[in-house]
Amino acid sequence: MFGASDDILGSIESGVDIERRIHEIYQHCRSDEQIEQEFNQLQDELKDQLENRENETRRSLFEHFDVDVVRNLKTRRTTTLAQLNDYQENLLLLAEMFLSDESDFQRSETGFRSRGKYFDVNWPIADEKDAEFFRPSQGYGKQLIDAALHEGASLSTSPVCQKLHFIYQPRSGQLADVKLFCGKSGQLLLAKVSIGNQEQQREKLLTVAVTENGEVLAEETVSRLLRLPLSEITSVEEQPLLPALTTQCEVLRHSFIQQVERDNELYYNEEVEKLERWSEDRRIALDLRIKQLDAEIKEARKAARQLPSLKEKMEAKRALKVLERERDSIMLQYHDEKKKIEQEEDRLLEEVEQKLATEITSRQLFAVSWTLSSPSA
Repeated sequence: MFGASDDILGSIESGVDIERRIHEIYQHCRSDEQIEQEFNQLQDELKDQLENRENETRRSLFEHFDVDVVRNLKTRRTTTLAQLNDYQENLLLLAEMFLSDESDFQRSETGFRSRGKYFDVNWPIADEKDAEFFRPSQGYGKQLIDAALHEGASLSTSPVCQKLHFIYQPRSGQLADVKLFCGKSGQLLLAKVSIGNQEQQREKLLTVAVTENGEVLAEETVSRLLRLPLSEITSVEEQPLLPALTTQCEVLRHSFIQQVERDNELYYNEEVEKLERWSEDRRIALDLRIKQLDAEIKEARKAARQLPSLKEKMEAKRALKVLERERDSIMLQYHDEKKKIEQEEDRLLEEVEQKLATEITSRQLFAVSWTLSSPSA
């Protein structure tokens, strides 16, 4: 009956004399049906007011709260917009960077329009709109990534000779950690660490930034800084890398190597545990069957001795032989299972040894100076 009242009560701050209206409803209505009907009517009267207030609240959230806070809040909407993960958002930012100067480029929540065609990073939406699924592995997405890699190859690694002028204009919401660095400058480094061999490889991009006075930005803060728009890219007098920058890069590199080692150890422990459980289950099952057959054989021998005729004793002996052969077969099977377990252990050890026999390579992709200014600056 009061399912709709939460929204109605929420409009008290808007100046609605809600207590008087509720009092009138209870004074004049004599049944649950009448009360619910009156509440529904009151909600209809306040519908526009409630929707405007909800939209204003949502707009205020995006303008004043950090984007991660907004992402975790559950806002009620008639249709829920798909939340983009960081990977999809980076794809759209790449498209915006390359295509924003085109006259027909239009960015949407989960995609963009370019050259008369619509692209979307959300497959169900792309399918629904008969659009092209924008992904990095093929099509237009792969073309843009290849173009970005080609341009990135020309960036300076060391010494620093270019400067990125970031403007604090997030696409939506606030980047509270990044905003703290408005008015500051420093250096930024992007490096890639690869750990692995010919069969498998793990890679990680290390994003490192420090201010001119040596203050280190958190890795996540650097990634968010790189999503902001640039006012310009300028050439600067060649500068050596700041010591704090190279030190932090080495810290992140070492942290990644340790993470890979922990993952390998976790994998080994999990595989050993599975192997031990499987071995124990097989051993218990075979032991139970052998004990069961031993009991049946013992009982069959006892019964055979009590049979009255030779013919019956001979038939019982044949049946006993069948049970004994089955028991002997299972005992042989038990030893075969032990061999299989040993083979699995050897395979696991070889696999882990291959994981540990890896080559670690590090490569600096680019290093630049940076500055972050507020829009009003």
